[in-house]
Amino acid sequence: MKIKSFTKKQSRVEMMPLIDTMFLLLVFFIYTMLNMVVHKGIDVDLPKGKKTVSNKEDYHVVILTESGEVYVNEDLVTIETLGSHLAGIFENPEEAVLYLRVDKSVEHGRVVSAMDELRILGIRKMFFEVEQKK
Repeated sequence: MKIKSFTKKQSRVEMMPLIDTMFLLLVFFIYTMLNMVVHKGIDVDLPKGKKTVSNKEDYHVVILTESGEVYVNEDLVTIETLGSHLAGIFENPEEAVLYLRVDKSVEHGRVVSAMDELRILGIRKMFFEVEQKK
C-alpha cells in the first residue's frame, strides 16, 4: 500500500483585496474632501466658542466686517438695504435659515441694527458663526 504524501503549500498573501480596499478608501477621502464647505472671500476674525455646530445645508450668510462693510454672501450691501436684498433671495423668510459672521471687533449696536432688519423681514432663524476654542 502506497502512502500519499502531502506537500505543504506555502501560504501567500493575496494583494488584490488589499488593493481594492485601498482604492475604496482613496475614493472615499477624495469624495469627502470635495464636499467640505470652505468659506473663501471676506476675511473676518470670528469670536471663539466652546461648542460649534457644522451644518451641511446650503445656507446664506450675512457678514459684518471690522471696517463697517456688510455683505450678503459675497454681495456688498448697506444695513438699510439688507432687508430688501434678502427679500429677493428668500421666497419664505419665516422658514429661512441665516448665519451671521460678525468680526469680534464690530460694535454691538451695528449687530443689533442688522438683526432688526432681518427680524422686520420675518427671518427668525439666525445663528452666529464662531471658531471653536482650542
